[in-house]
Amino acid sequence: MTPKVSVIMGVYNPRREYLLQAVKSVINQTFTDWELLLYDDGSRAACAGAIRWAAALDSRIRYIRGGSNRGLAHALNVCIRQAKGEYIARMDDDDICRASRLQKQVAFLQGHPRFGWVGSCA
Repeated sequence: MTPKVSVIMGVYNPRREYLLQAVKSVINQTFTDWELLLYDDGSRAACAGAIRWAAALDSRIRYIRGGSNRGLAHALNVCIRQAKGEYIARMDDDDICRASRLQKQVAFLQGHPRFGWVGSCA
């Protein structure tokens, strides 16, 4: 099944506790038709393990591993190419989104087709 929203997150040597909070804030969304593309941009072994562990928390999370650190723009472009959703949502590995974020953003975009994107005041 194709998800409505693809959440993309490029990650490089993240702090485990921040990454876990970010991933859980996606898992706990009130809007449930999403996938999370978690791109490891060549993190060192200990960090790569934490990213794989976070990716295993939910079946809607797809783990993608880059061979070497190529930067955030590259990571996000890989995620965009692999995204299956109608909409793309962007997060950093230390962001925490409110539980209603995706629900509100999808509702706005569907209700206002003249808009191509939406953000928040964070």
